[in-house]
Amino acid sequence: MDEDEKKLGTVVLLSNKPDEGGHHSSGWKVALADLMTSLFASFLVLWLMASTTPEGRAEIASVFKYPSITPKELGRTENKDTEETTGTSSSLIKKSGGRNSSKMKNPHKDRSKDEKRRTIEEIHADLEAKLQKKLGDSVTITFKDNEVIITIKGDTLYEPGSFQAQPKDEEVIMNIADVLVDTDQIIRIEGHTDNLPTYNDLIESNYELSSLRAARIAWIFNIVGVDGDRIVPKGLGQNFPVGDNSTPEGRAKNRRVVITISDDSVFDHVNKEAFFGKD
Repeated sequence: MDEDEKKLGTVVLLSNKPDEGGHHSSGWKVALADLMTSLFASFLVLWLMASTTPEGRAEIASVFKYPSITPKELGRTENKDTEETTGTSSSLIKKSGGRNSSKMKNPHKDRSKDEKRRTIEEIHADLEAKLQKKLGDSVTITFKDNEVIITIKGDTLYEPGSFQAQPKDEEVIMNIADVLVDTDQIIRIEGHTDNLPTYNDLIESNYELSSLRAARIAWIFNIVGVDGDRIVPKGLGQNFPVGDNSTPEGRAKNRRVVITISDDSVFDHVNKEAFFGKD
């Protein structure tokens, strides 16, 4: 090819391949998003840990330490401020139900009924010492006509619409049960509410809510070792107010649990049949 042909000839090469010179992968954006999400979650957990109570921090820590245990298991927290008494433990009730036998420390378990007899005056003194220390103004204890009457403010034990108390509060219920294990008095447990509707989608009435609260306490008593054949739980709903339901203060008074320990002298044969049926 001479010089003239070289000047006139132009060769154009076409390619079907796309121009990759200006293309950049977007994978780094995904990685950055993951990193930012992880950092946000970490800061959120740190903020929650810093802003919650010591009991709350113990609860959160136990989730990471024992991830297989459900949050509803009684006493799962490891709060060192919780006083452990004889026969009582923060892990007393197992997830599947029943008392944790490895924690059972009741030295009087095999006593006969005659040996278990304690006077109602002794029970009153023991309960008053334990409960006033634990609950202060949230509990009142009276002793009249051979009966010990314990009234616990409902707001102390329960969130609105809930029948299960916090672990530290159910520990208090266990402390009451520890006193009653070595006795043979009749125990009545009454749940009371105010007149407002329940806040739980699964519970439709205050009758149900108060009954579940009373039954839960009866169950704890029985698990701890109190004879079930002398426990009478009842849910009375809003029907026996002690305060004015038209005011917040009155409704707070009406939300309560009443535990009555009655000596045998309180019940005649007819009353016992009404509570427990015929022998």
